[in-house]
Amino acid sequence: MLRLFPSLGFAALVAVVLAACAAPPPADTPVLDTTPTPTETTTSSNGICPAVPYYIQDNARSNYSLAAEFYRNATGAGDDNLRVRTDAFCSAYTYLKWLVENEPLYTGGEPDDRNFLRLANVYEFFATQDSVNTRAYLDSSLMVREQGVEALEGAGVEYDQYARDLREGYFFYSFAGQYEDASQRQFEAFNSAFEAQPDSVDDWYLQQLFALSAEIYEDPVERADYIDRIVPYMEDAAFAQYATQISEIARTPPASPTGGLTPDRIGELVAMYQTDPQSLSDEEKQLLFAASNQLPEIVTEAGGEPEAIQDTYFDFVVGRILEQNPDRLDASQYYALFRRSWRRGDRDQAESYFNEAITKAANDGQRADFYYARASAGLGSSGSLLQRALSYQPNHGPSLFLQARNYASSIGRPSSVEGRAAYWCLADRFNRVAASGDPRVASLARRTAAQYNRAGPTREQYFFLGWTPGQTIRASAGGVSCSTRVR
Repeated sequence: MLRLFPSLGFAALVAVVLAACAAPPPADTPVLDTTPTPTETTTSSNGICPAVPYYIQDNARSNYSLAAEFYRNATGAGDDNLRVRTDAFCSAYTYLKWLVENEPLYTGGEPDDRNFLRLANVYEFFATQDSVNTRAYLDSSLMVREQGVEALEGAGVEYDQYARDLREGYFFYSFAGQYEDASQRQFEAFNSAFEAQPDSVDDWYLQQLFALSAEIYEDPVERADYIDRIVPYMEDAAFAQYATQISEIARTPPASPTGGLTPDRIGELVAMYQTDPQSLSDEEKQLLFAASNQLPEIVTEAGGEPEAIQDTYFDFVVGRILEQNPDRLDASQYYALFRRSWRRGDRDQAESYFNEAITKAANDGQRADFYYARASAGLGSSGSLLQRALSYQPNHGPSLFLQARNYASSIGRPSSVEGRAAYWCLADRFNRVAASGDPRVASLARRTAAQYNRAGPTREQYFFLGWTPGQTIRASAGGVSCSTRVR
């Protein structure tokens, strides 16, 4: 809130004023008119700001100076001084509102839209303080930024669209959980910047475009074409090689050993099973049995119990064939025998069945499924099994997701701002999993990445570390360490 000379007592203030009035001005100093300027009293009470009076001046210069001073105080307040930061942002808000409504491009120098940008940032701060009206404040931030561009265009002032595209993409990256179309809008903004200045866009943005392309392009060949366009601009040779590999795989996808089951379809089968296991058709029983064998985590995510499903359908899918003609057993059925033998403690027999499953697998994708399923069920060394899975299929989504989840478990409970930045490392990791393009885990990986993004520090919290959005930093906590971008 606005206070005059808060550190002076009333008597001291009177003495200062009288002394100033009594002193004669130097001969070469013009005498100023000290008649008080009329002011407009207003209050700001929105559930965040205190209902106190603010004194709006009748000229842009004074209001701009007050807005700038309060805004600096807000961004300079320490992490442990939320009250000071809130009061300062609320005060800045009052004067910034007056400026954008009356002298929108006023800066005391060359006109620009900084008043709009500052007001937009104030709205973003309000969004972090009011869980009920978060979306409304974020929408206000977007609207104010658009109004700033309109004001610039109306006044014929040039502006940097490239920088605004990157900033808009960051907005939807940071607040992905608030907008259903956040991925689409983030992609459009970053891609617009890429199209305008491809040589200027650094690797972090290109990696985001790579990850988002898995969601934007349903046709794998179209996605491969897009990846091929952005790869030449990547400076990270290892990531560029990985992206190229994903492009090649997208052009020649392996046949699906589980009948092209998606998480949604698995969810439908699990729901039918829970209502009545015998209500499924013979084909549906075989599909759900295969899914519980090869994709147990996805079955679990859908609310099913893989072990129970296998026990229910084992005799139907495997038992009768084993009795009648063992030579007719396929890879998935051998894997089911492996699991049963392992659970019974016959490890030698189990490994024999597993080797048969790998030998009879329809393709490398199914082999990757089997190694992943073993790792997921704890039937051996998880790290080694996942590496084997990825050696067969480098973009095997379930294995990449489980690897990322195992990695995330080593972060501990960081409390410092620097430590919590490691959550951004995990967000990056799960975004790369989503970028694998595997529909079995892409959606779950994006949601997990968004959760870790929200767990990272806010702009207000990292301000005093000198970090700025887009800056590359080294983050670490527990067993998690990486180079990442400030959100």
